Amino acid sequence: LKLAFGQTNRTYNMWCVIFALIAVLSAEQECAPDVNFLQLAARAEEHDTKKCKTRKPNIAVIVLDQARWDWVGFDEAPVDMPALKRLAQDGTRFDHAYSPAPLCSPSRSSFASGREYKNLWVRDNTVDYISDGWTPTFLTLLQQQGYSTLVAGKDGLSSASGGGQDGSIDAIELGMDAWRRSVDKLSTFSNKSTGPLDSGLVSSAPNDQYGVFLMEKGMWDAQAKFHGTYGSGLSCNSSQVCQTDQACGFRCVVSNDHETDWGLDAWVELATEELLQSHWTTHGKEKPWFLYMAFGGAHVPLITSSEALAVASRKDYPEAIDAHFDSVKAGSSRSVGEVNVTQSRIEYAAVLETVDAKLARFWNFLEDNGVYNDTVIFLFADHGEMIGDHTQFDKGFPWEESLRVPLIIAGLADGLAQNRLEQAPVSTLSVTATILELTCIEPPSYMADLRNLSLLPLLQGRRDRPQQQVILSGLDLAFDFDGRKGGFESALKQYNDTTILKLVCCPTGCVGQGSMLPVVDEGTAQVALMSVQPGVGAARFEHNVLHDPWIARGVAEASELLTYLSADSQEACGPLLTT
Repeated sequence: LKLAFGQTNRTYNMWCVIFALIAVLSAEQECAPDVNFLQLAARAEEHDTKKCKTRKPNIAVIVLDQARWDWVGFDEAPVDMPALKRLAQDGTRFDHAYSPAPLCSPSRSSFASGREYKNLWVRDNTVDYISDGWTPTFLTLLQQQGYSTLVAGKDGLSSASGGGQDGSIDAIELGMDAWRRSVDKLSTFSNKSTGPLDSGLVSSAPNDQYGVFLMEKGMWDAQAKFHGTYGSGLSCNSSQVCQTDQACGFRCVVSNDHETDWGLDAWVELATEELLQSHWTTHGKEKPWFLYMAFGGAHVPLITSSEALAVASRKDYPEAIDAHFDSVKAGSSRSVGEVNVTQSRIEYAAVLETVDAKLARFWNFLEDNGVYNDTVIFLFADHGEMIGDHTQFDKGFPWEESLRVPLIIAGLADGLAQNRLEQAPVSTLSVTATILELTCIEPPSYMADLRNLSLLPLLQGRRDRPQQQVILSGLDLAFDFDGRKGGFESALKQYNDTTILKLVCCPTGCVGQGSMLPVVDEGTAQVALMSVQPGVGAARFEHNVLHDPWIARGVAEASELLTYLSADSQEACGPLLTT
């Protein structure tokens, strides 16, 4: 009916009533006498009207950068994140949430566009969202529903162009009403000329609004001395770990006490407050707002205060699994210094705890302004981080540490479930679908990938589990610690209460797998069916069960999951399922 007679609720409900009346008049005795179609249609109209005519909720989407699901305070790693735990108590935490693409710009573009990675034009961080083939973001749809759209931090939608010193590059086209935008942490000081840490800095050219803020406050040089610039020789750039040929040494042992007040995450929280205050000054608190708040932690460089590092250093963290850096270094053609996985894990935890402190301040700000209970909050990460597992750092891989992220949804005033843990797998694309249903927006045809992804029925207690069955992810190209490169597509499904299987297809060979899979010659297709239920040792997170004679699963499940991948992946990996 909506396709044939219009998309508005009034038109749709009018036709529902008309067709119900026709059914009653034409059916006569053929229909059971106790079936009252007019009454059912009236109830449907009443439900739809009640759902869509109540005041639209404020919406806050909070994105953590490079934060994996098991290092945010709920699992073995003793990362102290009380603000995150408070949000989980006020809502639902999803323990098996997955990124559609484990790289910054593709993941965030997938979220904004409502598209799976296989249908996305942003293939890596070198492509802006506004480029060939782009479609309107869901922010544009919210604007049409009367929302003010506010963006603070790293939205990741203008990575190639950088957004500009005033953040205006593509902002209007992306559906932003007001913004305070930053680039990736690796690029904040990329226009700096560098030298030894104590030699001073030569040029001054901020390339985003955060850099302009530092310049105005007289903190540009001080921050640059600690952060360094991408690929050059200050502070972080001289530390031990290489993650790619260009990004050697962005895991720092140097603390920066300016970071508490002048770091990117401090600025993001401050900018968010300014955006909301400006919105309330202009529109009052009756006009609904949508906020995209994107922190820089825990993306490298991992810099925080000496106090935060000291607190994190007092705790014992899980050792990296399947970590064999010495043997990889011995056979590597690259020059790689000492790899201190323990130190990197301490720094990773310290940065996450620093982000949590900013979240706590933001919760207080919302409460002080009387809007915390009127706001539906979505918190997730764009992707995870290996932090030494399987002899890897960084992201970009099809493994749990890289793909699996935290996801929490809370809304005290909208009847959403509280203090709930959901184990069924979901995609972070479900956030986009849920926001659209929450605001009574029918996804347009170019967002067809969102079909059945909304979590609102589950959050409101109308369903026991998510509708989504298969979770897709992918990335065209990633580099592992040894410099090998490869891309992948994956499809994941829960088969029963104890079995979650993930098909991984690597058309030119998998990378970053440690000892989970054999290393094949570059250009050789590789396929695996990973069980992601916890095991022990190297199988703590996942292990390959394809063709395993000891279990009753394998080729049939892999063949089913393969049908959800692109035609290229099916052609590359299909023949391998029978060999």
